[in-house]
Order: sequence, then C-alpha cells, then structure tokens
Amino acid sequence: GWEASPCVVERPGRYPCLTVGWCVPVDDPVAAARCKPLAVLGHALTSPHAGSASDVLRTAGIAPLSAELEPCLTARAVSSAEGWALWELSLLMNPGAERRWREARDVLISAVGVASRGVPAHLAAEAKSLALL
Repeated sequence: GWEASPCVVERPGRYPCLTVGWCVPVDDPVAAARCKPLAVLGHALTSPHAGSASDVLRTAGIAPLSAELEPCLTARAVSSAEGWALWELSLLMNPGAERRWREARDVLISAVGVASRGVPAHLAAEAKSLALL
C-alpha cells in the first residue's frame, strides 16, 4: 500500500479542514495521463454513496450532513513528476470535530488502503452507472 504523509488540520472558514496526502508511485506516466487512475480513485472515494468514506464520516458525526455541505470530501493530485504523484484527500469537518482528527484520518487512510488494492467490481459498476446519469 501507499504510505500516508503528514496531515494538517486548518480552519479556513466555518468548517475545519483535514488534509491527508500520499506520495503515489507512477510506473507509466503516459498510461497514468490517459487513464487517470488517481481521478477514478478520488471519485470512488468521495462519492456520497452508502458505505463511502464520506458516509462513514457523516454517520460518525465528524463530517457535516449532505444537506449542510456537499461534497464534504474532495480528492486531487497536487503535483507529479517522473515516477511519482502527490495526491491528497481533504475533509471538511463539523465545527468542533477537530479533536477527532485522528479518527477521521484513520478512516481516510483505511479507505485509500482498501481502494488502492483494487476497486471492488460492484463499486466500479455503481460508479459507471452513476456517471451515465
């Protein structure tokens, strides 16, 4: 699996923001540019479907409900170079949930660990059907 880099909690506005980053090895930059695996992974992890990371964090009271804020979880590739990419997940948290940042970090790291080993076929099918709507 990938190693998570240090994370940061900041308060840019009403919602505190937890950001966790990963340095991701990229074996074939041309294939990565064509297929955008980090974009696909980010979409799978940030989509608000049942059992998603955002759903787990909302159910735990760490992230705001979708009626308050959507999306609460975003993904982006920050930079890339030959052989690697810096990729991050940012979670907007409920006001006062900063003290639970370790719990939120662990959910994100766990979700990325599972997903980086391969997106289950049922999730890939769900993402594909949602993309066609």
